[in-house]
Amino acid sequence: MLRDAVPLGECGRALVVKLRHHGDVLLAAPVLTTLKSHAPKLEIDALLYDDTAPMFEGHPALSELHVVGRSWKALGAMERFSREME
Repeated sequence: MLRDAVPLGECGRALVVKLRHHGDVLLAAPVLTTLKSHAPKLEIDALLYDDTAPMFEGHPALSELHVVGRSWKALGAMERFSREME
């Protein structure tokens, strides 16, 4: 049996990033439940695009939902950095 790269018992928080299409986000939803069942004390966050975020809203295993618009990629690197620093 393969060992985990990072023992879940040593983690306090995890971020699931799924910046793709609706089907990919739907298939990622069971990851939250599986993580929570293997590490009940783990705080699980998710980062999704704004149009797929409703698919994870209210998920019982989720601590926090972070949302980004698809337009963030159109901004230049300096513009993104300055907005993050505000």
